[in-house]
Amino acid sequence: MSTGSAERHRSPKGKGGSSDDDLHTVDLDDYLIVGTIENIYLHLEKIQSKLSSDKSFCPNYHLVKHDTNPLKPDMSQAGFKAKMYELMLCEDSSVVAMCYYIFTIVLILISLVSLVFEQQYPSDAWTVMEAIITFFFTAEYLATLFIVSDKFGFFCSASVFDILAVMPYYIELFITGDAKWILLVRLLRIARMNRIRQSPNPYVFLIGKTLGGVVSILSGIFVWLAIGSLIIGTFVHVLEEDTFGTVPIGMWFGLVTLTTVGYGDISPETNWGYIVGSFAIIFGLCLCSIVLQAVGQIYNDNIEILKDQMSEISQALYDQRLIVVKHGDDMHFRDGITFDAMIRCCLDDDNCYPMINQLLQAARDLSELHEETEFTYLELAELKEMVVGKDFAETKKAKAVSEAGKAGDKVSDEFDEANVSDGSKQKRGPGNVLPE
Repeated sequence: MSTGSAERHRSPKGKGGSSDDDLHTVDLDDYLIVGTIENIYLHLEKIQSKLSSDKSFCPNYHLVKHDTNPLKPDMSQAGFKAKMYELMLCEDSSVVAMCYYIFTIVLILISLVSLVFEQQYPSDAWTVMEAIITFFFTAEYLATLFIVSDKFGFFCSASVFDILAVMPYYIELFITGDAKWILLVRLLRIARMNRIRQSPNPYVFLIGKTLGGVVSILSGIFVWLAIGSLIIGTFVHVLEEDTFGTVPIGMWFGLVTLTTVGYGDISPETNWGYIVGSFAIIFGLCLCSIVLQAVGQIYNDNIEILKDQMSEISQALYDQRLIVVKHGDDMHFRDGITFDAMIRCCLDDDNCYPMINQLLQAARDLSELHEETEFTYLELAELKEMVVGKDFAETKKAKAVSEAGKAGDKVSDEFDEANVSDGSKQKRGPGNVLPE
């Protein structure tokens, strides 16, 4: 997750308007570009996730070359295990790897379909398909465990869901008779959904993040519900022993009342019981309101983080003038700009996903195939071809070269091809590879 501060974007609008240097993306309308910015966000999240996983699990990571595309490092010199790792866990690395990933998703969908319909439409075909799918994922898990560098870390990671997903079939092999509870075991097949690593929208991430945040407040919710249910259950048991024969039955009434569910299966019959029930309803409404507000705040916090990250992406593109402002305050992408150029522009920015470059630099330090400490993803010469005219002089890269020239370096005022193509001026991330 990006650690950049949103404060760097915010500046008050002047009454008389602002120059291009003073404009910040939070002051501009992004409704025309927000879809592409969301896709860039998803792509950068994928890069960061892959780099983190590769650092922990990729075999012979010190023999991996990192070039302009972090999702497709060169693992040709890292050995057979690295190639298998790339095929099985890096779906963006090649067409074959993507086909393999799609194949596993199809198997997962078939498994879930069989879970839903195998009782309604009994057939031996369901059993045969599930056996094939289970054996495939079992073999894949064992193969993955064999090739990863950190086997214990992989075993303790999210791969535990792969183990849970294959357990139902093996458990059923040892079950005789018609055990109804086996349906509950089969639900573990849903754990295979963890294999789906593609997200269609950044807001899908927010659901998981919000639920993860809710876990931290569940203990408090359980404590208050338990205390409230115990108090109410004890009161109604004492006041209406005929209706609430035991304290647990009274606690059940207290729980459904506090949560405003109100099943109606059991209710007080005396005035004192009504009074206790009324207090329970009022307290329950207050508790539910507080819980809903807390969950809503967690969601809003994640929304703010997402907006800040997308604002940093927009700012990085605007700083290099890949985004232009038209019609007053509407942001547009410059004509002819490719998605790949936008990604590389973000990788070059210090404030846009800095963790990615930290991971790449760590990978370069570990690798035996790199000699340069930094790397430029979007060269000035390429930027000059995309941003023509006076706008090029306003780009962040061009200004950096200009300032270097004022400090004593020989940089032409026109940023001629010879100067702007000199990669030694600016470099970021893992870079040049040692000659073979």
